[in-house]
Amino acid sequence: MLGPNGAGKTTTISMLSTLYEPTAGDATIAGYSIKKEPMQVRNAIGVVPQDLALYEDLTAKENLIFWGQMYT
Repeated sequence: MLGPNGAGKTTTISMLSTLYEPTAGDATIAGYSIKKEPMQVRNAIGVVPQDLALYEDLTAKENLIFWGQMYT
């Protein structure tokens, strides 16, 4: 996914990978709702960041939670 800084790439991937719950709407991955069936979505996908990085717009705690949830 490409786009300028602040375009919402990280937020979109976080929602699609069930790390963040959307404030509105829903999406399906492999036929599963990201809101109603998050565990099935996680079982169906894999997310690999370009580089293992810390996101500067997140606090240290938020980075730990984000990356910890990516591997849960």
